Amino acid sequence: NRWRQLSLHPSCWKHVDATEFLAMAQRRLKAPPKDAAKKIAPALRGYLEKYSPESLTIRSIQELLNPEDYLPSVNGLCELVLTRFQALSDTHVHVMLLSASELEVRARSKSSSSIRKLALEYCPLLTNGSLRSIASQCRQLEEVSLCGCANISDISSLRPLLKINTVTDASSAKGEKSGIQALFAPPPAAPPNKQPSHLASLFAPQPPVSQSMNSSANASQLASMFQAPASTGSFSSSDTASTGLFSLFDNPGEKAAPKQSSGLASLFEPVDTTRPGEKLEPKQPGLASLFEPPKTSGTSFSISNLSSTTTITVGGLLTRLDFSFTSLKAASFVNMVESKPGKIALESLLVRGSGESWADDRIGVLSSCPWRCIDICCSDLKLGSNRLTDEGFRVLDLKQCEKLSIAGQKGIHIASLARALNTAKKLQSLDAEQCSSLFMGDEASTVMMVHSVQNSTTLKYVNVAGCFSNEERAGDTGKRFLQ
Repeated sequence: NRWRQLSLHPSCWKHVDATEFLAMAQRRLKAPPKDAAKKIAPALRGYLEKYSPESLTIRSIQELLNPEDYLPSVNGLCELVLTRFQALSDTHVHVMLLSASELEVRARSKSSSSIRKLALEYCPLLTNGSLRSIASQCRQLEEVSLCGCANISDISSLRPLLKINTVTDASSAKGEKSGIQALFAPPPAAPPNKQPSHLASLFAPQPPVSQSMNSSANASQLASMFQAPASTGSFSSSDTASTGLFSLFDNPGEKAAPKQSSGLASLFEPVDTTRPGEKLEPKQPGLASLFEPPKTSGTSFSISNLSSTTTITVGGLLTRLDFSFTSLKAASFVNMVESKPGKIALESLLVRGSGESWADDRIGVLSSCPWRCIDICCSDLKLGSNRLTDEGFRVLDLKQCEKLSIAGQKGIHIASLARALNTAKKLQSLDAEQCSSLFMGDEASTVMMVHSVQNSTTLKYVNVAGCFSNEERAGDTGKRFLQ
């Protein structure tokens, strides 16, 4: 009973994997999958609606669930993973996401979270229509995976969700400032022998004492409102009260006797909330506090750090895509990226099985991405493709890359791969299967590859099967590498 109580505590239901629940329920029911689905759905729905987990994973669903009887409630979910849901269609996905969107709009509470990760893998009935539903309902999406959905061929609807970096234009050669810098730039100096305009006169430096009488005659009426009244004799600040807009800037603490202000000046004075007999406390500031610099802790924003070229992140939050083993080709991906200005800022792109469609002229759109994971393997590894060469491979930014898969790319040579290994200091996995152009049978290329792999301190997995076009001529170093 004690373990049962602990297992039913809400904190144990934040991350739910119901894969084993489905398999165990079918074994106990001893019924065909379609009949078992009608009994499994109510039990699963009851637990999930009661505890409202943050992430839900159900793998290998097959026919154990019927979308007509059960669809996961994604209200409050941050992650949803469904794999091999045979009967899941575009309509079901739209209904599932639309209901969650309406609930979030109505609730407007902190407990309802927008979904961040969505994986609908190996669902044979899903098409491009599901992507349109995802793009319209999941605005906070960071990762999407439709791996194994063979009918997916166009992902242009996801363009508004992609994270985009736009670079502002540099300042012109004339020294003109643009953007935020122009707000803080000093006003241009007035030409000689020309009186400043009415508004500019407010910020103009005070003239010398000898010329004060002449300049006061030319001062604008607007500037005179901010000037102190002329003195006709000796007086004390406590005896004479300021008038006009000049009184807005008086310090009430300097007056000898407190007096009640009137008009707009009262808005800027601190509010006195002290009652008779109470201990004096710091006064609450009035509207004047709106004009005081904010008190910050930690990092601060400095205008001096702005340069003439600034990178601004716009668009959505989507940075990780997985469309492996789908009908998506490089041309469709490039058209989506080039449809709007700006450069995408993806971190992970898995398009395994579409490697034949990538070439030097198409992979250039990926040069702006700080890659952590990239997979452009070919569908037929033995046949492979030589459309992607060293020139295109070198444009990829692999400094932060942790996983690199180029299996079947026969146009990449050992020098380019060795350069990538020396650059990618965080690389943990390398899949270069059937890249026969890496080792041309000479000792030099083999030594270069072995040296690059040995110098890497992070590599945990290396696959170079089928890379040696002539293993007999590979030399002793190649045999040691294979071992």
